[in-house]
Amino acid sequence: GTSLVGTVDEILVAPNGTVFAGGRITSADGTVSRGLVQYFPPTNRFGSMGGTLTPGAVQSVRTMSWSPWGSLYIGGDFTAISGTSTRFLAQWNGNYGSLIGGTASGEVYDVGVSPLGTLFLVGNWTALAGTTSPFIGQWVPSGAFGSLVGQAAGTVNDIAETLTLSRDSRLYFAGLFGSAG
Repeated sequence: GTSLVGTVDEILVAPNGTVFAGGRITSADGTVSRGLVQYFPPTNRFGSMGGTLTPGAVQSVRTMSWSPWGSLYIGGDFTAISGTSTRFLAQWNGNYGSLIGGTASGEVYDVGVSPLGTLFLVGNWTALAGTTSPFIGQWVPSGAFGSLVGQAAGTVNDIAETLTLSRDSRLYFAGLFGSAG
């Protein structure tokens, strides 16, 4: 059978057809699996992603996105995955880890990846990898976090909650902020 216990906040289908689910999940098919699971349509079964969110207070996955090179970026409200310390933002390519260069100082609400691999993220934080960049930022695969250099809106004055990238890599975002720029 296929059963999932908990709340699912995000579903993402991999290029190979595997379905990934994230949220406040506690188990899948009777196996403890906090926050993250994969579902294999050909076998109609859930499976582990090699680890779970480390037990603690509110631990949840809010968002996921694929990089052009096959890494899964994971954002949410967590401090560690499978014992690996990675606050609010992680990557998975068969193993969990934090992004080169650091992580966010608060919850990541949404992520999106450009065709060139730049990761854009929004949420409720004041810094990325120790650099002041409140509520919205970017990470490039070389390992640099920062504000949206060269973008129309370099900062916002309150929480950004969602984003999307257009086909020509224009970034659109929305949230509780009253001004951007």
